[in-house]
Amino acid sequence: MTPGRLLYILRRRSKLGVRHWFAENVIWKQILNWRPNGSWPFSSVPVHVLTNSNDWRMALWMLASFHETTQRRWLITLHEDGSMMELDLENFRQIFTEIRIVRPMDAEPLMAEVLANYPRCRDYRTRMPHGLKCFDIPEFCTGAKYLMLDPDVLFFRPPGEILNWRKIRARGDVGSIGISKSPARSRLLRQQRNWECRSGRA
Repeated sequence: MTPGRLLYILRRRSKLGVRHWFAENVIWKQILNWRPNGSWPFSSVPVHVLTNSNDWRMALWMLASFHETTQRRWLITLHEDGSMMELDLENFRQIFTEIRIVRPMDAEPLMAEVLANYPRCRDYRTRMPHGLKCFDIPEFCTGAKYLMLDPDVLFFRPPGEILNWRKIRARGDVGSIGISKSPARSRLLRQQRNWECRSGRA
C-alpha cells in the first residue's frame, strides 16, 4: 500500500467515524453469517424488493431484520436494475436459498409485451428507477397479496400491522394499513387481478 493510499484511507475513516467502521467490519460480517431459522413457519405472502449496486447491502440487512422480528421465513423476490454483480447476488442466494431473482434479462421481454400499447408507461419505466416498482413487481407477483419493502428500512420489533394484514383481508381502509388496490393498473397490465399490496407506507 502506497503512503498516498494509506493517507486517503485514514482521512476517509476519520470522516466516517467509529459507527461506520463498526457497521462495516462487525455488523456486516454478522449479516453475511446470518441464516433464517429452519423451524420458523413459511409465510404465504411473497416479499418483493427492488435493489441495485448501491443499496443491496442495506436490502440484505433489511431482510435479515424482517425475518428476525417476524420469526417467519418469507418467499423473497429480488428485482435488480442490472447494476449488481453476480457475486453480490450470490450473497442473497446463500442466505435465502429459495429466493427468486429477477434481472433485466428476465424482465425486459415480458414488460416490453405488457407495455407495448402504453408508450408513456414504457418511457416512465425506462427513465425512472421506481418504474420497476410500478410495473415489474405487480407483473411478477404470483398471488393476490404481496409485500413490497424498501432496502433503507430496518425492523427492531415485530411489524404488527403487516403481520395482521397478512392474516386478514383488508376492508378498503387504505389510510390505516397502506393497502393498495388498483383496478386501473390491472387493466393496464391486461390482467384481472385484485391486488393487495403492503408497501410500508400508509
